[in-house]
Amino acid sequence: MTHFLPPAIMNLFPPPPPLEYKAPVEKSQLPALSGIAQFVERFKNDIPIPKINKTHQEVKDQRASKKQQTHQAKLQRWIHRWDPKSRSEVTGDAYKTLFVARLVCIFFIYSDLFALESVSIY
Repeated sequence: MTHFLPPAIMNLFPPPPPLEYKAPVEKSQLPALSGIAQFVERFKNDIPIPKINKTHQEVKDQRASKKQQTHQAKLQRWIHRWDPKSRSEVTGDAYKTLFVARLVCIFFIYSDLFALESVSIY
């Protein structure tokens, strides 16, 4: 598409000069490969075995199991302490409890008297 541009604009974008020639880099010679048989006598059997670190998943599982055990212990303590018959704030039958939510009044006036009148029919 650039060949459709006028010559004045083509002169603004001349091609870059050609790259300068550089000789290829000579690779250094690597030493020949050898085995470790000559170093075997340096190894000793009394070297301690290195400690193997736990993986992320093992650590995560261990934390989860510990957290679950502590939670189970806490639940067991709460179950032993719970005595519903000795609670002073309980006044009557739990099945006769009325939960009141979202009472709507035209004038948005809530008072104890209004709540008592609206709920007394139940």
